[in-house]
Amino acid sequence: MTPQGLLLSEEESRHAIKVLRLETGAQARILDGKGNIYLGSLAAVLKKQCVFNVIEKQSLPKRTVQLTMAVSPTKQLDRFEWFLEKATELGVERIVPLITHHSERKVVKIERCRKILVAAMKQSMQAYLPEITEAMSFKNFLKEQGGVDEARFIAHCRADELPHLMQQDLAETVTVLIGPEGDFDETEVQAALAAGFKAVSLGNARLRTETAAIAAVHCVALKAL
Repeated sequence: MTPQGLLLSEEESRHAIKVLRLETGAQARILDGKGNIYLGSLAAVLKKQCVFNVIEKQSLPKRTVQLTMAVSPTKQLDRFEWFLEKATELGVERIVPLITHHSERKVVKIERCRKILVAAMKQSMQAYLPEITEAMSFKNFLKEQGGVDEARFIAHCRADELPHLMQQDLAETVTVLIGPEGDFDETEVQAALAAGFKAVSLGNARLRTETAAIAAVHCVALKAL
């Protein structure tokens, strides 16, 4: 936001002019990823950017439950990227690529991930852009946990009788751990339990990593209604 109006980035300006083919006076809804949705009118096309006059502004509150998903990146990257897209559509605050003992992919291109998050936010008209961190080891992720008013869960397949995530009470902040192909190993499960995480199930079926992660996001979204 500038005194002249909304100044779009070079990339977003190119999309507005070259792809959407907006002309001066055309109206569009613009999200800033920080809770604000603007209705703007294209006022000027500069050399590499365009400016919108603000017609109206809507500011939306943050969700009542702030969800962090710590998910092991899948071997086939397109599956992890699918998770990023769908999690953004459903609503998530923070995504942590989690490197575990059985992780087959240990490198994630964060800038590419951010572009996927932005595109999904725009498509679904979500007011808030999720944060995605650099990939983090399981051990280091557990070290950063410390919030008091926080519900922490680890979904795994190493036990038969686990309560379903839908049966759990939530807090203002919720963190869910989802393991890789091959699941968490036993030492990781025990370390998570010692760090205050509760073991939960996502149902009777054996789910792929990205499916389990989306199931968890959906459970939290439904519980938070």
